[in-house]
Amino acid sequence: MIGKLDPETLRANETKMNKRGKLIGATMMIGSIILTLVLGTIAYFSTIQRLNWLETSGRVTNSFFTRDINRNEEKYSYDYEYSVDGITYSGSDSEIGALVSKSPAEGASITVYYDPNNPGKSLTDTNKSAPLSDFVVWTVCCGPIFFVFGAIILFVSTRKSQIVG
Repeated sequence: MIGKLDPETLRANETKMNKRGKLIGATMMIGSIILTLVLGTIAYFSTIQRLNWLETSGRVTNSFFTRDINRNEEKYSYDYEYSVDGITYSGSDSEIGALVSKSPAEGASITVYYDPNNPGKSLTDTNKSAPLSDFVVWTVCCGPIFFVFGAIILFVSTRKSQIVG
């Protein structure tokens, strides 16, 4: 049979747990703010940079579509070529998911966006903003959620002691 615990021991343990909770809560809040600012800045500059990319016409050279019935997943991918200042460059694009849009047919004309400072770096119109999406998810969704959980932990850990001595 377990004996009655000393109120002083209980208070000391609660104080220790509250300090740990305050540290965890504050760390989550500060960390989420820092990551949101950093990733938001990256997303912002990535978007601004991509808005300055130039547009040209390209041609699909290879096109593939597969369906994995076991995983309920479809994938399309294709290779393309485009020319800038008489030099031909190549690139590729793909999409994976439960329902993907149809891959352009081989020989089809597509819109290609390329970096004017590095024409070999390109995106098609289907994925111009794809690298941005992970940063946006963090900035809009995950950052605030972690901040709120941190605030809840901090709030709970600063409550008054319930131990009666």
